[in-house]
Amino acid sequence: MTPAFQTGYDKMLRPISASSIELWTMCRRRWAFAYLADQRDPGGFATEAGKRVHALLEEAGDNEPALVEQWVTTQLDNEGEERIVVYDLSRMARALWAKNPGDKAIGFEVEFERVLYGLPFKGIIDRLSAKFILDYKTTGGLLKYAKTPFRLKTDVQRLIYWAAYPDVENALWLTGTFANSEGARKDPDAVPYEVRASLLRNELVRDTEAFKLHVLTPAEEIAAVKPGTDPMSFPLPDNALAFYDSPCKKFPPDGCPHYKTCHKSKFSLKVKAVPEPVPVIVPGVPEPVLVSIEPEYLIENLYIDCFPLFQTDEPVVFGHQYVHKAEREVATDRGLDHALLADFAKGPPMVAMELVAQLELIAPIKHFYLETKTNEGRGVLNQLMGRSRQVYKGMF
Repeated sequence: MTPAFQTGYDKMLRPISASSIELWTMCRRRWAFAYLADQRDPGGFATEAGKRVHALLEEAGDNEPALVEQWVTTQLDNEGEERIVVYDLSRMARALWAKNPGDKAIGFEVEFERVLYGLPFKGIIDRLSAKFILDYKTTGGLLKYAKTPFRLKTDVQRLIYWAAYPDVENALWLTGTFANSEGARKDPDAVPYEVRASLLRNELVRDTEAFKLHVLTPAEEIAAVKPGTDPMSFPLPDNALAFYDSPCKKFPPDGCPHYKTCHKSKFSLKVKAVPEPVPVIVPGVPEPVLVSIEPEYLIENLYIDCFPLFQTDEPVVFGHQYVHKAEREVATDRGLDHALLADFAKGPPMVAMELVAQLELIAPIKHFYLETKTNEGRGVLNQLMGRSRQVYKGMF
């Protein structure tokens, strides 16, 4: 029997948040369970640890966070065996605090609600000053979750914060990892906690276009959802059945809490076509205009197994240096002797993701040279081709 969902989504009583848009973009059915049926994803140990670190930072303000006892937990590993995981909350809070820009804060955990383009939005800014919108993040690994300045350009949370406070010049995202190896998770003194800082200067034209595309478009779709809609009527994403990076396998400890509901039969696995969004007409507000934005490429010219001899006057970035660096980062993050030793053949895609994250720090790149004679080079080829404006292969 299908239950009747009566809570609905009243956009005027429930402003739209960044987490709502991100969940909608990842999986509409999962969003419906969370926001129509009020069945939110249960938070795990990492989520609770992050909340405790945020509380320490908020209480301290611009002062050094206080010392508290380590949080010792018992968790299950992939084999179902119990293991001790230690979170040094004060150490993490102080590592994040040490990366603050040094100016005087206006407020901490600043809550806001704004009507933007006729729709209500809300958010909570961790630290707000005259020149910086600052957000703290904690994670078990920087490889996958740390935001780079390149990613921040289209990040939904940053764009909403910028639209709410357009006069603030900079966005600063500080991401700290509780550990970068399995040994450090068991003994937090074994390896120093690491913090990656990503700074992006806000730009009116770029951020306005990005807001319309990455925030306003999905927000209008959310606002058009009718109350009482059954979550199971929403489509699964196209990559629901993907072996790697499927949204069904993301978050809490064992993936989506609704996995068994969605995948109980071969018929429920079918990815349905996404219906056309219903236009939202708000009196007195101009209708949204579709903005066509050319993709922002990391690499202008990618040379595969060939060198641009005719352009010796411009610097060429050699790919093998960054590939080897990415392998070291993945191995360190996973506590392995080599990245290719990662379980379930996850090494190559993880190296490719880390390589892209490194290149985002130096983008845009005019010329990039990649050798594919090695397994490492072949493993990152597809990722780089999709992020290059022009690709050359052959002898010049």
